[in-house]
Amino acid sequence: MKQATIKKVEQYNPTTKAFFLESEEPINFSGGNWILVHSNISKEDGNVYKRSYSICSSDRNQHEFMLIVKLVNPEHVSGYMHSLKKGDTIQFTGPHGKTFRWFEDDPVGKYLFIATHTGITAILGIMNSKHFSTKVNFFDLFWILPDDEEDYFIPDDKLDELLENVSPEDFEFTIFPESSPFLLENSRIFNLYNGIFIAGKKDIINEFEKTINKEKVIFRAEYFF
Repeated sequence: MKQATIKKVEQYNPTTKAFFLESEEPINFSGGNWILVHSNISKEDGNVYKRSYSICSSDRNQHEFMLIVKLVNPEHVSGYMHSLKKGDTIQFTGPHGKTFRWFEDDPVGKYLFIATHTGITAILGIMNSKHFSTKVNFFDLFWILPDDEEDYFIPDDKLDELLENVSPEDFEFTIFPESSPFLLENSRIFNLYNGIFIAGKKDIINEFEKTINKEKVIFRAEYFF
């Protein structure tokens, strides 16, 4: 079991907090990896509630890292996380995620990053990786959000901050409502990219996956739920 201390907490909106943590030992993570946080809330079987959270920050720093947590259930891990403050510690295992990451033989070229709902955290980890600038010379970022839900998860100004060090700077960022058929109706564009990273809802990812020619396009997915 590993431990990290909370150095700062930012309230993004009523249901979202960002946690800036520090670990004495190096975490040894790659951009796109996640950790499994152990809460102090016991289940009926005697075990504690656990939940995975993607590391959003750069893997250039192996001691300091960032998690963004949406309050889903006050009685489970997200509620436990939202109760924590500066100076508190968390217990976790990891990093986990052997395939949702960059590899040395990934080609340099054009990439597409798709996030659904809170899957944006895994995509941020990929984009903040030290390997990103060596692999990507152009990219698009699509974020699929619940219909008619304002101020969902990460506010625009905070997302801008999280992307401010991403290069190249002239990328296309588009938000789509979940009910929009646009992406599936125009899925032929997916095969114009060298690679696609997608994270979030499994049912949406599965629909996109059917349209991608994996013999020509690198496809990496991280399922959140």
